[in-house]
Amino acid sequence: MKSNQSHHQKAESRRHAFSMAEMLIVLVIIGTISAVAVPRYAQASARQRLDGAVRRVITDLNRVSDRARTTSTSITVWVDLVANEYRINAIEDPDHPGNFYKVSLLEEPYQVKIIAADFGGVAKLTYDGYGEIVTSGYVDLQIGNQSSRINIGTKIIQVAVPVPLQVDIPVPIVVN
Repeated sequence: MKSNQSHHQKAESRRHAFSMAEMLIVLVIIGTISAVAVPRYAQASARQRLDGAVRRVITDLNRVSDRARTTSTSITVWVDLVANEYRINAIEDPDHPGNFYKVSLLEEPYQVKIIAADFGGVAKLTYDGYGEIVTSGYVDLQIGNQSSRINIGTKIIQVAVPVPLQVDIPVPIVVN
């Protein structure tokens, strides 16, 4: 009877660890979840960066419109496809006093490429002294396999994304 009891105690004391099969099952489950979650996280992160870049461009264009209207001067936004940046010579860069305003979308936090910009055959957008766009056009932004087109018209800025979502953002219009 004593040997039966000691055998039972030994079996209980050995059962405190996981078997190799149990460990392999857990690793397969974790690997499967990771294989699904990591690409989705990367895609969501890229979408967030792209959306942030679109908002930045639209905010800056509204700022240029306001500045052109308040100063009654024509202001041009130059888009440089090679450097992946846009610049506004009539506005001073708040981060670099004495320099014109320049935004590189390839840098943090965006890391987005400007793949196209066309305003009547040129990569520059001009606002007249009333803050209105002289020639409408578009700017295309891309990160990975995701892209957005910012359609810039004389009265409205429209963002077209690959999914069936259209966001219309009105440009400030002042009637004198």
